[in-house]
Amino acid sequence: MKGTHWIQKLTFLMAGVGAIIVVGIVGINTLTTVSPSDDETIAVPAPSEVTEREIVGYNPEQPTEDSASAIDQRIEMITLAGGCFWCIEAVLQETPGVIDAVSGYSGGSAQTANYLAVAGGRTEHREVVQITYDANQVSLTEILNTFWSAIDPTDAGGQFADRGFQYTTAIYYHADTQQAVANASKQSLQASGLVDGQIATVILPYSNFFVAEDYHQDYYQKSAEHYKRYERGSGRSGFVEETWARDAAQAYFQEQAQAAALQSAQ
Repeated sequence: MKGTHWIQKLTFLMAGVGAIIVVGIVGINTLTTVSPSDDETIAVPAPSEVTEREIVGYNPEQPTEDSASAIDQRIEMITLAGGCFWCIEAVLQETPGVIDAVSGYSGGSAQTANYLAVAGGRTEHREVVQITYDANQVSLTEILNTFWSAIDPTDAGGQFADRGFQYTTAIYYHADTQQAVANASKQSLQASGLVDGQIATVILPYSNFFVAEDYHQDYYQKSAEHYKRYERGSGRSGFVEETWARDAAQAYFQEQAQAAALQSAQ
């Protein structure tokens, strides 16, 4: 009954030993073991109250390494169209601070999308890569700098050997703050003189995203040799190396961002 102690005793006769062990569970939180040589009481949590956290030694006053790192993260998403998603995924997946880069399709009004329909130009979707990143480790400006340096932003008809609307470039922002950052980044690039001609990359609100087929995900790792042949054969690799000089371009962008931050702080 509630509010009273209860005792359950089970006696086993141990053949060949001649000893009697009496096991008693006294109260709701105490297990008492009595033996001929020991009369010690050990307090343990009642079975129904033992949680996984208690079992692994969880202490709410001292967060685990995983929970501490999760608290320190500021997770955000941006969706980028840069032509063939294999190439954009390969570049951005390896960027420090990026948690995940997933190939897919965005922008169309159709309620579904797949590779054959999109690549064949039968939908209004673009090939994209959706980036999940920790904004405490990498800024959106830095991600966009990497994105610009992996594409030809002045090409309004596609990217390199891949032609058609589905391969045109776009930035799909997920928040108004991202729109402002994207516009500033585009304007900075246009004013830098690093590109010849008008930037054709459009900046649009995010509307949908359909994950591409599994064989497209991490293609640069799964089929590294074929990916490298494609990257060079399409003309993308040569363009990036000859036109962008990626390291120099990224260094320039970083200097611009630092200068802007200093100016705004004054």
